[in-house]
Amino acid sequence: MPPTSGPVSSRTLRLSIIALSAAVALASTVAQPARAAAPGSVTGMISFVDPTTQQTRPAVGVTIALEKPNALGQAVASQVSDDDGGFEFTGVEAGDYVLSAHDLRSGPGSTGITRQYYQYSARPETAIRVPDGGTYTVQSWQAFRGAALTVGVASACDSPTATTTAQLQVSPQFPPFGFSIIEPVTPPAIGGGVISFTGLHANGEAYMVRVQTVGRRGVCSRVLGPYYLKAGEARDIDSPALRKVGGGIDFDGDAKSDVVVRTSGGDLINYRGNGGAGWLQTQQIGYGGWNNMNLVFNATGFGAIGEPDVLGRDAAGNLYLYRGYGMPGTTWSRTNELVGRGWNVMTAVFSPGDFDGDGVADVLARDVSGNLWLYPGDGSGGFKSRSLAGAGWNIFDSILAGDDYNGDGDVDVLARTRSGALFAYYGDGAGGWTNARGVQVGSGWNIFDAIINAGDFDGDGFADVLARDAGNGNLVMYRSNARGGWIAGGTGRVVGWGWGGLTFLD
Repeated sequence: MPPTSGPVSSRTLRLSIIALSAAVALASTVAQPARAAAPGSVTGMISFVDPTTQQTRPAVGVTIALEKPNALGQAVASQVSDDDGGFEFTGVEAGDYVLSAHDLRSGPGSTGITRQYYQYSARPETAIRVPDGGTYTVQSWQAFRGAALTVGVASACDSPTATTTAQLQVSPQFPPFGFSIIEPVTPPAIGGGVISFTGLHANGEAYMVRVQTVGRRGVCSRVLGPYYLKAGEARDIDSPALRKVGGGIDFDGDAKSDVVVRTSGGDLINYRGNGGAGWLQTQQIGYGGWNNMNLVFNATGFGAIGEPDVLGRDAAGNLYLYRGYGMPGTTWSRTNELVGRGWNVMTAVFSPGDFDGDGVADVLARDVSGNLWLYPGDGSGGFKSRSLAGAGWNIFDSILAGDDYNGDGDVDVLARTRSGALFAYYGDGAGGWTNARGVQVGSGWNIFDAIINAGDFDGDGFADVLARDAGNGNLVMYRSNARGGWIAGGTGRVVGWGWGGLTFLD
């Protein structure tokens, strides 16, 4: 039979052999699995110097956390030191880690809890490196001698039964990235209004203390510091003069009313008030995306009492909670937390503060029929059952979040008609009104295209209102006299220029 194919040249044969060899080599390469990094371990001992005997002893029962440098506070694993102060982490992936430790124990003769902190590295951002399949041994991890801050506080907010708390926050010297909470559970006041923070690290950190008193008539607050402590130092802080926190928003926690606006690009900017009808340096607290919301409003105290929280509604009617820290240099502790659906049926939604007198911020909302509904907050970012708070509110084109305008200590609401008449509705502190029909407190307010409750913007102890002139963009302050009227006969004072194009938080 004739051949079924032509002759094969030696060149063709060589190419075929080369191609076959390459294919075999490639197949061999693919078939070889990559070697997984062998797990490593971290081992060591932790000790402390007994302040009485000055002898080094093992730190027993200390909780030790292994954390990633870019996720501090989120432990990859944790161990409790044994009777010799020893600890060991096994099965650790190769890479960089940070070790931290703390010890919770009751202080002698105290009903409070002392949190003793230990830091392995003098510079918290310095990481240890676990080798592939190897062991990192911690050498001479010795607990520092802790410093202490003691704050004396007194009752405030016009209530002898006010509850006072203090929150400690710290900014490490390395790197200087603002203040963060290191005392998540506030110790109770002991010894006649004395709050102590002990066992504090003293390596260049700046500490600040936020003291807050919550009473029947409102919230008083003060940020103290910064304080730079030495090892072993015990510093007493004099009883602070707490400032009344009225309506408005105090986003940076300095007990001065701020103004938060949204730009056309969706950024959120905090214009920090100086407590005297002026301004401090601005702070950007949101980057883009906020224009996805058709409504953003101040809801201070909705997620936690006294905290500068914000609620936002999107086009689908979903209501989201953004929890503020309320300390200088900080922004949000948690964002985009869904707390409700179906809110697009409401034509006005705002938070008056604590409208029903239970110490928790609430929300008022108007439906298309003009009914005003009270949605009581539960103090943790949720709602209790709603109740009807009024009818006929569709005559107003602007409703202001609450403050105390008549001096009785309860939350009130201002509302403007389309003709420019301004009415005050005085709350009774129990979810209702003392004047259900309202009382007119102004006219001609339709020259303004934005009106907001500014809290005590000028620092005189009374509620103020800020309004933007639709014609020139000027921001005008009107000072209430806490008797249902206005200081200076209702004459406004310009406190800002060029505010056109900004959307204020309601």
